Amino acid sequence: MYNVNFQTSTSFELGNEAVAHKVLDTLLECLVQVNVALMSSRTFPDLYSTRVRYKQEPLGEENWRDAAIVLQSGYGDCEDLAAFRVAELRVKHRIPARCVFRWKTFTMTNETGRHRVKLYHILVGLQHGKTLLIEDPSKRLGMPSSASEQTMALAGRV
Repeated sequence: MYNVNFQTSTSFELGNEAVAHKVLDTLLECLVQVNVALMSSRTFPDLYSTRVRYKQEPLGEENWRDAAIVLQSGYGDCEDLAAFRVAELRVKHRIPARCVFRWKTFTMTNETGRHRVKLYHILVGLQHGKTLLIEDPSKRLGMPSSASEQTMALAGRV
């Protein structure tokens, strides 16, 4: 398998939300488009009909995986699952879905000190008239409610 390591200089620390959110939207759409290309070239099962489950990555570690890798491994975290589902809705069902995210900040203390942490959670957005309907593949595929919105973490020091 050929792995691509994509790096960006964008800071996801507190105070840079406008740029960070634009970059995050772009990266999410990139992962969706990779999945659209894969799903347009061969048959993929619907995400919810598989044995794929939600699996959280360690805090501070982010590996974005396409739909083929998610199926092969049997798991994914929020951006993997949301991008899979968005591509599936677009390709198989002709529904114009998109990835959306929510974020929050909090303070955590570990062996290296006190940190302000910004947590992102990636979801599926479906426009229904003027209303944006939200679907959460992570919760549907096993994310415990105690892990609510603890999926994609990017930390900055206090």
